[in-house]
Amino acid sequence: MKKEVTTTVKKANRLSIIILISLIFISSLIFIFGWDKEFIEKEYIQKSSNLVILSLVIYPILLILGIIIHELIHGLFFSIFCDNKTKSIEFGILLKKLAPYCHCKEWLYINEYKISIIMPLLILGVIPFLLGCITKSLYILLISIILITGCSGDIIIFWILGGLKSNTKVKDHDKKVGCIIRNNDI
Repeated sequence: MKKEVTTTVKKANRLSIIILISLIFISSLIFIFGWDKEFIEKEYIQKSSNLVILSLVIYPILLILGIIIHELIHGLFFSIFCDNKTKSIEFGILLKKLAPYCHCKEWLYINEYKISIIMPLLILGVIPFLLGCITKSLYILLISIILITGCSGDIIIFWILGGLKSNTKVKDHDKKVGCIIRNNDI
């Protein structure tokens, strides 16, 4: 027996809006209260035309690269834990939803699976977000916010799997956003 643990693209999109609003609020507080006004004036207000160009030209390119790298990170970590390594990994795009995916065909222990699904958030989102705050780079901060927002489906599945025993075996769902848990492991 198996149990499906899935979410929908619609739920992930709803969470992404909440994440986006929260991160913009937090970033705004950091920007307003954490960075001195002279720095903001010099780096961003005087160079606002550069920010517009960056937003219109470079951010879409960075977003596409970020999405591709996000899926590759999933694949890398899944393959580390798979017996058949990269042979068990499949990449694709759900054309109806314009949603890229990385699918792992093997059963993994819950912690291996959770590491594999959360690593894009840490590598592409959290670390750059902190780096943007520390270096006072609005550019890094903005792209990290977008990439964190793109991890909403991963965050939902990670959260749902939180209470399961470490010897639980899970497998990526082959048609839905989520995974399958072997019933004897629940």
